[in-house]
Amino acid sequence: MEKRHFIAIVTITLVATMLSVSAIRGFPFLSMMGQWVVDLRIANLTPAEPKHSDIVIVAVNEDTLSQFPYRSPLDRQFLSRVINDLADKGARAVLVDFLFDQATEPAKDKALFDSLRNVGKRLPLVVAYGNRDEGLTEAQAAYIRGYVAPEVRAFANLAKDPLSGVARGIYLGRTDTDGAFVRGMVPRMAERLGLDLPEDSLPIIWRGRPDDADRAFRVFPAQAIKVIPKAMLAGKIVLIGSDLTLTDRHRTPFATALGERRENNTPGVFIHAHALAQLVDDRRSIQIGLGREIALIAAITLLVVGGALAFDSYAIRFPILGLTLVTIWIGGFVIFRQVQVMVPLITPTMSMVAAALGIEIYFGWTQREGQRRLKLLFSRYLSPALFRELLKDPSKLELGGEVRQVTYLFTDIANFTHLTEVTDPKVLTGLLNEYLTNVTEIILSHDGTIDKIIGDAVVTMFGAPLAQDDDPARAVKCAMAIDAYAEAFRVRVNQRGIPFGVTRIGVNTGDAVIGNFGGEAYFNYTGLGDTVNTAARLESVNKHIGTRICVGETTVARSAGLDFRPVARLVLKGKTEATKAYEPIQNRAARSEFFDTYDKAYLTMEREGDGAAACFTDLCAAFPDDPLANFHKDRLQASQTERRQRSKVIQDLIVMDEK
Repeated sequence: MEKRHFIAIVTITLVATMLSVSAIRGFPFLSMMGQWVVDLRIANLTPAEPKHSDIVIVAVNEDTLSQFPYRSPLDRQFLSRVINDLADKGARAVLVDFLFDQATEPAKDKALFDSLRNVGKRLPLVVAYGNRDEGLTEAQAAYIRGYVAPEVRAFANLAKDPLSGVARGIYLGRTDTDGAFVRGMVPRMAERLGLDLPEDSLPIIWRGRPDDADRAFRVFPAQAIKVIPKAMLAGKIVLIGSDLTLTDRHRTPFATALGERRENNTPGVFIHAHALAQLVDDRRSIQIGLGREIALIAAITLLVVGGALAFDSYAIRFPILGLTLVTIWIGGFVIFRQVQVMVPLITPTMSMVAAALGIEIYFGWTQREGQRRLKLLFSRYLSPALFRELLKDPSKLELGGEVRQVTYLFTDIANFTHLTEVTDPKVLTGLLNEYLTNVTEIILSHDGTIDKIIGDAVVTMFGAPLAQDDDPARAVKCAMAIDAYAEAFRVRVNQRGIPFGVTRIGVNTGDAVIGNFGGEAYFNYTGLGDTVNTAARLESVNKHIGTRICVGETTVARSAGLDFRPVARLVLKGKTEATKAYEPIQNRAARSEFFDTYDKAYLTMEREGDGAAACFTDLCAAFPDDPLANFHKDRLQASQTERRQRSKVIQDLIVMDEK
């Protein structure tokens, strides 16, 4: 994978992660969904635990109230005796979860008032407190301030989700009307017990029940305290509160439980017990923390989405993402059940979906950009069929090359420099544009790739960027089609008195390094290597031997079904080994007598027979208009008379001294 793509994937993953984490905290619907998934695990998968050994609840229930003539306020004489009994039986600490916000019977009020003062001196005592913010009237707030001593006060509030009203956290406290900070009941009791206090609000770690039919804490009815053995209360932290159907009940995560575990509403004193047990046991949180959550989500997203990109097919990518999400969700439930760690589920789901969408958009954009670049670079140089194929793989635009077998075709107009000197530039421009337009159309119609156009010369390759089995044969057919057009064009232009020259063509097949060479901003899709150079040399050979098309032997060997005649063995300029060259033949059958005679003469020359010169002399006498036959006749005759020529003559071997 390219570095820029990798960086883009990582960036998209991080952005998706941060967006998902922010969204679940910023959008109420998502926040409620996330909390519901957390509650679902807590309610149904919290493992069973024995009843807490240090915390017990003294509950005021219906049986308790049935002993009194009125239900509310709770009989304070009775509550006074309960608190005194707990102190006498060795309770470690007492928390009273009742608000004393109005007067009742004076004697009973005094009895409880005295008990709170006395017991508060003997052991850690916390008493529920409130003011106008808790809905009390000014008179009630004033009464409770006078009744509950400052050293035992604690706000009875619960930390509830503002959206769902579910109690989930430990209430830390707030500043009272007199400017003093008053802690919540659980932190206040933790402080009195000398426990480490939470600096920030903590989610409650709910204790599991011993079984579905029992409660997480030992519960004693308030009216039974006087007969409860001392051993069952000694050293215990005792929470006194209401366990009534319609009083002080609140929604908790257990409301999402299934079957016997379900608790639609939980008494407030039990919620305090869960929170206090957490601090007593020094269990700070089952959440993994924001930093770890972000790191985990980013890692999972990058791993899963990045891994899915290894597959090109959407039919594979999407099932991988789907199965991974299912696995993560199942794993999140299993992990909580086994080790009580709350792995986030909504956020990684959102992150993976967002990252997958973002990465698909990115790669869609890069694909379109690649296609735009392809269109810019190749639409004028490739046939429509090849261009559509290349669009499927824009990676071929990257800088670098690979060794491929290709067939190169070079064209050049003879005496073009002279043409530019004697022809009006406007006329020449029109002629050259017409000529090149038709030549390039012929090339594209044969599925050739136009490498470059340099003045009057056109360089074409077959087999790159896409290879076909018949590349050499198509290159030869293309050369003959260009030759037919160029000759007709030349004759027509010559009739206007313009000396437009012959188009010379060279074709050669072999290995070359094909790719994009240059810089990031400017580069050319081209080929490098001896195959390319040989094709260029074969094109230039035509001006010396009288042909218009010269084809290398490697191309001929791969062009089944086409007719050729041998030209010569050529040691091209700059080379040491000979290359056998051929000329393609149009309509050989119509001129079979000439070509049969030529083949016999060439075979004689190739075998270095003494009669080669005579054979070509006779051939030229019968067919005087063939330039190549006349070339061989002249060179063989020159060899016989030892005349010095530009080329060294050894029968069919020609050593070229110039291009």
